[in-house]
Amino acid sequence: MTPADLVVAGNRGQTHYAASKGINSLQQGGLPVDVAETIAWLSQPGSAGVNGQ
Repeated sequence: MTPADLVVAGNRGQTHYAASKGINSLQQGGLPVDVAETIAWLSQPGSAGVNGQ
């Protein structure tokens, strides 16, 4: 095995890792309607005290 083979194998592992993390991120994000409702709620003047911290 050459160093080039190790680089290809390493990059392949990182790609699979990143892809699996991307799927998990999508599952945690919620439905688009949930995101839209949250943005609409935060855009209202009454929610000025909510700053996300």
